[in-house]
Amino acid sequence: MTEVTRSGPWLSSRYPNGCWVTGRVQIPVCCEVRPHTLSDPLYLKYSEMKRKVMNGKLRLSPNEEAFILKEDYERRRKLRLLQVREQERGIAFQIREDIKQRRNQQVSHLAEELRAEWEEAQSQKIQNLEKLYLASLRHMGDGHQQAKENEPDLDALSRRAA
Repeated sequence: MTEVTRSGPWLSSRYPNGCWVTGRVQIPVCCEVRPHTLSDPLYLKYSEMKRKVMNGKLRLSPNEEAFILKEDYERRRKLRLLQVREQERGIAFQIREDIKQRRNQQVSHLAEELRAEWEEAQSQKIQNLEKLYLASLRHMGDGHQQAKENEPDLDALSRRAA
């Protein structure tokens, strides 16, 4: 019986140079959690590979080439994600500002309508009170007039009594 200590998929992977290599997929160990520093061995290896290409002295091995392409792809992907996040923040901010502006316009419009209704009601009350005041002024002497009409004629009463 054979003891299995580690299992994983055996996949075929095609390298950018067109060769097919069968074997375990090797995922390069990189420091995704913390940023690369100048003392990081992976960074040094990557920069060394870039220098090889820049100087044109040596051709990269398929593994190095695949690693550089993968790193470049990941870097571009992260940059694009950051750009999309920033764009979404901007869009969300603009939407919030539009909603605030619309809400403020609605509140000011409602305040104007309520003020107009209140002013109309106040002017109506004033007109009604003015009508009552003028009517009471017209009827001011009516009480004296009725008192004079209902006043008994004292001369006639004294003649009758006599």
